[in-house]
Amino acid sequence: MRALAILVLTAGTVTAHADPTTHATGAMFELRYSPESDTTKLPLSNSALTIGYMDERFAFGISVGLARNTLDDSTNAITTTQSWLTIGPTVRGVFLRSTDGATALVGEGTATLTEVTESTTQMGTEQSPIPVPTPLRFELGVGVRRWIVPELAIGAALLGRYTYSTVGNQTETQTSVGGAIYLAIVL
Repeated sequence: MRALAILVLTAGTVTAHADPTTHATGAMFELRYSPESDTTKLPLSNSALTIGYMDERFAFGISVGLARNTLDDSTNAITTTQSWLTIGPTVRGVFLRSTDGATALVGEGTATLTEVTESTTQMGTEQSPIPVPTPLRFELGVGVRRWIVPELAIGAALLGRYTYSTVGNQTETQTSVGGAIYLAIVL
């Protein structure tokens, strides 16, 4: 939340290089970091790479996130490794734009599915797998995007999240509010 406030304050004072009235359109590559408030229930990737297309009003693409976590219990000689792959579509649209075109209020939406794999070894022997969740997440939010140069933008968003997950025959849902920061490059 603090990052969003800093970005909003900074957006009005940063001077863009080149002509900020338009930004590049075409292939988009975006690096995104989204801190997760509670990953103890549902393991999710905090970072993602989005590859897609951006024009003056809209951006859309496919987001992919990878993560891995290893827990070592040296007392009992147990090692547990979780890996997850998150993939899904992302859409972003401009609601309002500053008069110079360098700063915009944007709305965004994302739907992702996470495939989780887990392996456990005890004393060097692979144990039978434990059922792990397969989270399906929907995010909807609003943010600010600032074009530093016509090909490079920074942004921050406030997101509402709904996550649905099943493990075996159990279903778990989670709602949360969070944020994201991103760096977009358009070629």
